[in-house]
Amino acid sequence: MTPDQVLAFLLESNAIEGIFKEPTAAEVKAAQAFLGLRSVKVKDICTLQAVVAPGRPIRDTTGMNVRVGGYVAPTGGHQIIDSLALLIANMENLNPWSVHCKFEQLHPFMDGNGRVGRLLWAWQMRQAGQDPFALPFLHGFYYQTLWEARPADEIGRLAALENDLRVQVLAAAKQVTALKQERGAARDQAIRECDELIGDYVSPTGPEDGWTTASAALHRVFPSAFEPAAKESAR
Repeated sequence: MTPDQVLAFLLESNAIEGIFKEPTAAEVKAAQAFLGLRSVKVKDICTLQAVVAPGRPIRDTTGMNVRVGGYVAPTGGHQIIDSLALLIANMENLNPWSVHCKFEQLHPFMDGNGRVGRLLWAWQMRQAGQDPFALPFLHGFYYQTLWEARPADEIGRLAALENDLRVQVLAAAKQVTALKQERGAARDQAIRECDELIGDYVSPTGPEDGWTTASAALHRVFPSAFEPAAKESAR
């Protein structure tokens, strides 16, 4: 994550709201601090929002209601804080696309919901090992929406493919584990053959799936199997 990437993200995020100005230094600093957090709590989101839209706080009081076009958000009151806390606590069970949609539907603040919500999306993408800056937000979110809208039969087919991939990964990992005591080129060649055995299996890229290839998954499932090879190559 570079300052230029964060700035470009904020510029697009502002433009989505019809704000065509450079983000302030305080906004850039707050965004970088937020994206660098190891975990997120309600207070962290409130701190970020206070910089993005000062004086337009969380809707924790009766009568603090908002409408976005034809959409009427849940009525203001303490339940807004409870709902936001529940969403944050459940993020590990939801993908970034789903969290962003639920956050915007809740619309917990009087203003700044879109800009804060997009930074929350970017934070969760980073936590999932995905690059939120690889594509402009609207471009990436569009692809995620297409993925989420795929037909039920396609979901079943891809789930079967993913399960097949897992089986192949574990089978090859067992072979790699058995080779841990071997040394030199013979062991390295065997590991490469294990990779090739499952290398054609590519998990579909989706917002909830950080896999890229079966080989990468193999290294992640059994990283210790590759430690001796790494030490030898470093000598």
